[in-house]
Amino acid sequence: PFSVERLEHALNAYFQYHQGLTRRANPWRQKDLDMVTSLRGISPRALEDPPKGIQRKLLEKIRTCMRNNREALSASAVGETIGISRSTARRYLEYLLETGEATFEYDISSVGRPVKLYRLL
Repeated sequence: PFSVERLEHALNAYFQYHQGLTRRANPWRQKDLDMVTSLRGISPRALEDPPKGIQRKLLEKIRTCMRNNREALSASAVGETIGISRSTARRYLEYLLETGEATFEYDISSVGRPVKLYRLL
């Protein structure tokens, strides 16, 4: 058995992947290749129902927040944007890392502890 949402997500990802390969109006750029290859690299776990403690609606809000911001964001920034605590935002962002939907980098530009910045693939 499968959920309609999972099937819909998989078909949408395939459609975007196919469109990216076949409907090129401009020459390929590195960011285009990165986007197309990352669509194929989404973990099957990302398509499953989230584990206990991860709510689908909140997860989707976080994905939307990340998509709407072009730059990498900290857990604090995500939390402030959608009105949740930093620790809750971090838990959801770490889940996105586990599923292969996001990546991270450290911001070491300021004094003190490095800040982990997350970016959707």
